[in-house]
Amino acid sequence: MGRMMRLLADGLAPDGRAAKAIFDFVENRPDPHEVIGLRLAGALHALVLTGTSPALVAVYPPNSVDDHKLLSTILREMEAHADHVITWLASAPQTNEIRRSNALLPGIGLIAAQTGLPLMLSEPGASGGINLMLDQFHYSFEERTWGPDDSPVRLKPDWSGSLPDLPELLISERRGCDLAPVDLLDPEHQLLLMSYTWPDQTARMARLRAAFDIGKIHRPQVDQADVLPWLKQRLDAQPEGMTHVIFHSVFWQYLGEAGRADMRAAIETAGQQATASRPLAWLRLEADGAAPGAGLDLQIWPSGEARKLARASFHGDWVEWTG
Repeated sequence: MGRMMRLLADGLAPDGRAAKAIFDFVENRPDPHEVIGLRLAGALHALVLTGTSPALVAVYPPNSVDDHKLLSTILREMEAHADHVITWLASAPQTNEIRRSNALLPGIGLIAAQTGLPLMLSEPGASGGINLMLDQFHYSFEERTWGPDDSPVRLKPDWSGSLPDLPELLISERRGCDLAPVDLLDPEHQLLLMSYTWPDQTARMARLRAAFDIGKIHRPQVDQADVLPWLKQRLDAQPEGMTHVIFHSVFWQYLGEAGRADMRAAIETAGQQATASRPLAWLRLEADGAAPGAGLDLQIWPSGEARKLARASFHGDWVEWTG
């Protein structure tokens, strides 16, 4: 996909409906978080996954063609399916990377061990809610394993550092929100997630399909909602005797400065009202201006203690635990 993007960067000209729509998008929406490259890549991959464009199927992995053949086919098929491409560009990409649970699960395990209470999970920016099912995956952390032995989702991160205790999780309630939630049981929504999982990443595709199977039994609830009012409702709904864990991954950047400030204020205000029998935890795997990868940060109330737990890749394939 990187090769395809480089070819398009040099070879795309505004000489057709789809191409002009791309140039108009870049001119009118220059924010890099709008990720025009991802939108276009997803649109084209959807044509491959559905078999709508046999010509694209013939030049996509596992097939191999030279640069000229690849670029000329993409440009031709992009215009042949201009309505599809233009429609696809209008919607933000939807990804739901399962391997981020490689970092999130130990963080939630640490929270459970520290508070000793059942958990209430809230995930803003949840997409299809795959990571809300993180206790249904099987993990191999170096020589230790955790999770159902028969899970079809098998995760084995490249792990470094000590591993925190991983108790059995008692998750009493879980829920997410998203502006455009994905229904894991809807074939069209499944196509959306698969289209943003690149064709040469066969293991990721297999894990995603396995997560769809888990969703048939443990279907996550993801509400269509703006994050701030939804989160305030969730904070108010926390009962006594339960730890409320707010967690998110590669979501923070999409809120904007004002949205981030409002969300932080809502969580910190609720944290001031937390008690030992009604604790609040905020776990996030987000870009933090450092490298490599993203930072895994935890703040937990009533103490208000903030800890840096780990660094992990944005896709979660490696974790460096320091917490």
